Amino acid sequence: MTNRCNFKCLGCRRSVVGVENTSDMTVATVKKLLSLYPSIRSFSVSGQGEPTLCPGLVDVVDFLKQEGKYVGVVTNGTNPEKLLSLTCQPDYTSISLYGYDNQSYLAYTGVAAYDTIIESYLKLKDKSRNVGFSWIITRENYRQLDNLLPLCDKLEPDFLHLVNYLASTPENEEVERILTVKDTEITEYLDKVCAGRAYVKVKPVFVDFDRPVFRCSSYTWKINLDGNGNIGGCQRQIPPNARFGNIFRDEDPYNSLEMRRLRGMMQQKRHPHTECRLCFGSWAPKVERFAELREGIRAIWMRVHTA
Repeated sequence: MTNRCNFKCLGCRRSVVGVENTSDMTVATVKKLLSLYPSIRSFSVSGQGEPTLCPGLVDVVDFLKQEGKYVGVVTNGTNPEKLLSLTCQPDYTSISLYGYDNQSYLAYTGVAAYDTIIESYLKLKDKSRNVGFSWIITRENYRQLDNLLPLCDKLEPDFLHLVNYLASTPENEEVERILTVKDTEITEYLDKVCAGRAYVKVKPVFVDFDRPVFRCSSYTWKINLDGNGNIGGCQRQIPPNARFGNIFRDEDPYNSLEMRRLRGMMQQKRHPHTECRLCFGSWAPKVERFAELREGIRAIWMRVHTA
């Protein structure tokens, strides 16, 4: 949606390797994408910038919902007024949590935003459906769930997604933060503290560096888009770029030479990017596919029962 962000989070790709300047997303750009690929059914409004800082956010989300698309919004929660002004509610709103008080927020994001985030959540929860949180777990912070989970018990989110850490480069100490299958103590701890908490919908996928696999679904049934019309296929690490294709320049960018080359590597179980070895998505395609199907079924149910 935009390359701008009001946080400076530790380990964020934008702070480690930087981001390219791109135009903010517009309805016209989204319409162009759908004119090429009208069969796209669901959209995640997110990215390496804070989506609510994009002037066109409301227009884009309302347009997609009016087109009958399944739409989720991922936000840091600092600008709820944009989301509250939507005419059409998104199917889910995920607020990325980075702390459990102002001090922990300041240490991680550079902004003492905790009070603002909780106030935003309460406003969105009151008006919208399916509002919850995500939390990145690392070897350094996993014990902070002792503070986070009691907070969620009180706030009663519709979901809490606990996800593993994404390291932007293998030549960085970030790799030491990733949860692996050898972290059995952390696995046992998570099983214990999450037991009985039904709102914990997703637990982190632990990676195995000794037995690398590659089962990611990127490039095969996903497409990324930025405000300049550049596309990509990776769903987590690699941002859209003109080298992959552009919806205003190419007749069929999803099937460009580069996209087909990367897709071929995926089919051969080869890593198309150096970051792939570090990404938890390589280990859990079945879980992700089930979650995608579950959300699709939920969307159909809601359409049928609200018609």
